[in-house]
Amino acid sequence: ELVRKPFYIMRHGETEMNAKQIAAGVTQTLLTENGKQQALEAKKVFDRLPKTPSRIIITELNRTLETAERATGIDDEKFIIEPGLNEKNLGHMDGVADNEMYRHLHKHGAPVEGLEDPELFYQRVLNSLNKHLKVSKASDDIPLFVNHSGTVRRAFRAAGLDASSMEIPNAAMLEFKPIGTTQWNV
Repeated sequence: ELVRKPFYIMRHGETEMNAKQIAAGVTQTLLTENGKQQALEAKKVFDRLPKTPSRIIITELNRTLETAERATGIDDEKFIIEPGLNEKNLGHMDGVADNEMYRHLHKHGAPVEGLEDPELFYQRVLNSLNKHLKVSKASDDIPLFVNHSGTVRRAFRAAGLDASSMEIPNAAMLEFKPIGTTQWNV
């Protein structure tokens, strides 16, 4: 169960592999000029947040670092790197065109060498989110997670919301707020 504390979450800006419609997974890929601009636009949202994030948590993948630097204007030395929030490991599908990857997965199921099990991916993300949410003591201690579309979808799932068919926009900042004892507002 997702720890019931508010947080901000955003996907990285557009990458070179996104622009070419290639599945990146855990492959390192840089932001495009458009992705850099998306992150700078997110800075306008960041500057207007009702509560400034207390911590910025990124992944090991440089696209989250590039996005966080531009979207927050904060020095990267203050970022916390959380490997558990890395994108899903796509195994041999990393670096394959998106449509070819989806066609293969639907035609053959999941027998892709190195492909991370969906439930293990979900548990990894949930455990990592909770690790950082448990640290929050005060009501104004709200972290910002800068990560990947797959990770954002798992945050929705952890909050009991379905984002499986939702397009997760690049560099869009979302606020998750618990409501009562069971619901979430995004």
